[in-house]
Amino acid sequence: MIFELELRMISINRRFINFPVSQLVLLLILFSLMIIVMIRQFWWKPLEREIKFLEKKISSNQSELNNLLPERFSKDLIQYETSPESPAKSLQALQES
Repeated sequence: MIFELELRMISINRRFINFPVSQLVLLLILFSLMIIVMIRQFWWKPLEREIKFLEKKISSNQSELNNLLPERFSKDLIQYETSPESPAKSLQALQES
């Protein structure tokens, strides 16, 4: 019984030692792919959720901008109308005040 077990272990060891290199390379590639998939699961999923959240926020902000009345902006634009003076004179007047 013990002798058979030892022979079996020796046989398993020989099989592992004689394992073809191409299959070892294939196992290494599969292991690497598994690690990449795990990284994607734990790292990319939160990023994808954050991107979706930001996209929703941008679309809601865009719809709010589209719903604003133009009169609200026209009052603000009156304050910033272009003056006939040159930009240098306007800057100088702002610095003096």
